[in-house]
Amino acid sequence: MYNAIQKKRKTEEDEHHLIEGFDNYLRIYKTVANSTIKNNHIYIKRFFNWFNEQQLKSLRELSFEEINLFLSEYHSKYSLSSTRKLHYSLRSFFDYCRLEYIIKYDFKPLLPQKRIYSQSFVPAVLSKSEINLLIDSTRKDKSNNGKRNYAMLLLLICYGIRGCQVRNLELSDINWEQNTILFKAAKNGNSVEQKLIPELGNALVDYIIHIRPDSDCQKVFLLRLGSNKGLTCSSSFSSIIGKLLDQAGIKIPDNALRGSQLFRHTFASQLLLEGEPIKNISDLLGHKYLTTTAIYTKIDNDELRKVCLEWRESNEK
Repeated sequence: MYNAIQKKRKTEEDEHHLIEGFDNYLRIYKTVANSTIKNNHIYIKRFFNWFNEQQLKSLRELSFEEINLFLSEYHSKYSLSSTRKLHYSLRSFFDYCRLEYIIKYDFKPLLPQKRIYSQSFVPAVLSKSEINLLIDSTRKDKSNNGKRNYAMLLLLICYGIRGCQVRNLELSDINWEQNTILFKAAKNGNSVEQKLIPELGNALVDYIIHIRPDSDCQKVFLLRLGSNKGLTCSSSFSSIIGKLLDQAGIKIPDNALRGSQLFRHTFASQLLLEGEPIKNISDLLGHKYLTTTAIYTKIDNDELRKVCLEWRESNEK
């Protein structure tokens, strides 16, 4: 037992040193931004998790067949967007490993740079009944984390904001006297100020006054009870949202965009169905350009077929 623990600890240390060396390589020789370096960690750690689960002995002995197996499993679980980011991260990581003689082979042919065209898919959305089911399910969790998660969920549903805007929301962004809430600009978009919806306001008050511990951190949502750190990690936030969907028994289509993007698409699509002008939707989403909002004007052909009349039936009338 002791030997197994020691071996696991050594493996984790080796991975840490390897990733640290890779970070320095990107920072110094490739002048890659720190935010990009941090994002790489998500995908490299997913690779190492798989590598350890397979009980493979060393990176030096890694084969094309094993990489193919990993990619096949990954593609079946994650979206095209996540796959693209994985390929980007692993291409750079394996380049570094080749320079350091850590791996034998060049795996880049197995990691093509996948392009995602802006109008190439119809975004998945939740129905009104699914939204109500999700709200009811999350509201029932009266634990401290449950109440925090409920407030975060309402922000996504009520305003269609990005996950980073939830995570970066600060106490000063809520103007209780004016009954407004400010969502700062994200991804080169615009800031958006909205009226505070009563149910959300009550959820925020419950969390901030009764649950959120006193902290120097100005972020509204903290990592956990007793923590002095904000919930800043995108993967942690996505994991929370995924668990809420699972607990409510809501199934998301394979390879669909998940997390906050699912709620953002649902928010915009519902407004579109209600006849809201595209310019208003664009403003509410904080988009600078109408072309960015164009994805929400797409119609799912399968859904369209359900409401179309057959040609003969149409002619008969």
